[in-house]
Amino acid sequence: MRLWKRKHTEHPDPLQRIREKLAQAARQDNLLQIFGASRHKYILHEPISPAAVEAFEQKHGIALPQELTDFLTAVGSGGAGPYHGLYTLEQMEQKSARLAEPCILRPDFTEEEWWELEALYEKQAEEANEGCEAGGERMFQGTLCIGTQGWTHDTVLILNGPYRGRIVYIDRDEQRPFFAYEKNFLNWYERWLDELIAGRSVERFGRLPGGSEQELLALFDETDDDQLRLEALRGLFKIPALGPGTTARLRHIFRETEPYTPLALVTLQHLAKADYPYVENDLLDVLHNSPRSEERQVAARLLQTYMPTETLRKKVPDLTKLLHQENDHGVVHSLLMLIQAAGAIDSDALLERRSPIKPD
Repeated sequence: MRLWKRKHTEHPDPLQRIREKLAQAARQDNLLQIFGASRHKYILHEPISPAAVEAFEQKHGIALPQELTDFLTAVGSGGAGPYHGLYTLEQMEQKSARLAEPCILRPDFTEEEWWELEALYEKQAEEANEGCEAGGERMFQGTLCIGTQGWTHDTVLILNGPYRGRIVYIDRDEQRPFFAYEKNFLNWYERWLDELIAGRSVERFGRLPGGSEQELLALFDETDDDQLRLEALRGLFKIPALGPGTTARLRHIFRETEPYTPLALVTLQHLAKADYPYVENDLLDVLHNSPRSEERQVAARLLQTYMPTETLRKKVPDLTKLLHQENDHGVVHSLLMLIQAAGAIDSDALLERRSPIKPD
């Protein structure tokens, strides 16, 4: 999903635009403070020859998406890139397996489907007396690992099937994959540079839709799709400080949105940061009355972050009462942290919470 128009002053060749934008990003972040910059330092390895790409393709019986080939042969063969940077082609090979096999990844997997598939592939690997990593290799076959996000999280490029060329974020612990919004590698890479240059956060790059405050709000207004409206507002999380016009618009959206829904929660999170006094009572209402434990937990964290200490101390008796009533482990922990932030943890309450929590 690309939500902004390319400026008419930009070079029409995407590869040249990327070269220019990478140089600009390096100048802006010359102290290497942006996430991942201290590792890649905005430096790309020298491009490789088309013959090297062809040899790689013949070795594995695949054809790389054209956008990646263009980048490797005309821009750079690894180095600067989202998260901890891009692998070299040799590293991509080392981190990938079963490249020519059909890719099974798709963006509409449900959690249940994904866990069933994991169990199936682990069973198949066990029956075939394959190694302990074989099940995971089957889950992510038909993809090329192009970089890491740290720990078990990697970035892969789909090599075949209906989603060929798409960027996907995977977890080697086999959590459900996430499809980045862009349709191909070059769009994804250039948007990373656009976000950097615009001063937006890239710590969750690719997991949030692109665009400015105005573009994201325009998307919200233009669609009747509830999920797309939610994604548009989630995209605002990458904006370091929302403008007054955006904050005013979010106030209106929040008052027009049905309470205790995902859209209301996202809007509430933005307003807690941008205009806490306006939503203090709403956060307390969510903490007391939301039927969703996720919402109650988020409300507790936001109150811990933004509520003035003196106000928080006055709320301790009420929070302690809630602690006794709460059945969700996550919310209990968040309430304890909230009471601790007030500097007034009730020892008796802590002792009583040692008993097992009643099921819902």
